[in-house]
Amino acid sequence: MPKRFLGVLFGVKPKESGAPTTTKTWREAPIKTVSTDVGHGIVATMTYPTGHHGFVQVVGESNYQDTLLQLSALFETVGRIERTFVVKLVPEPDNPFDPNAVAVMTEGDAKVGYLSRAVAKSYQKHLREQKEVVTCPAKLTGGEPGKPSIGIVLDFKQVRKLKV
Repeated sequence: MPKRFLGVLFGVKPKESGAPTTTKTWREAPIKTVSTDVGHGIVATMTYPTGHHGFVQVVGESNYQDTLLQLSALFETVGRIERTFVVKLVPEPDNPFDPNAVAVMTEGDAKVGYLSRAVAKSYQKHLREQKEVVTCPAKLTGGEPGKPSIGIVLDFKQVRKLKV
């Protein structure tokens, strides 16, 4: 498919110059590293995110792998190293499987998954009360050797403010 069409469908803009885009747009969760000397010159180290920092995993993306593979390929085609983009959170109160469902859509209206049942139940009412469609930053994960399936993580920090 032509790059322009895919760019419009997924809301991905090409790089501005000949060099790959390396601008950091994704917020990282703070991490904590703990090291313990277990003896005999061995030190065990564990690094993990601290607390809840507003990141939400999209579910059901296994049903949209073709779309996600096209999106991932588009990032490579336009020279974007960081696979971040904006998604729309679209309530689906008439969803036959879950009346609280919230679809995750690209800016070009391609469905790429859903919020988990627990998160959707908590936010659908607030999303429906908004005058405009709510958006949030998203990042593709996986799609690499050892983890071929592609997933999506949302930066839900701004969306959480809807519940206040």
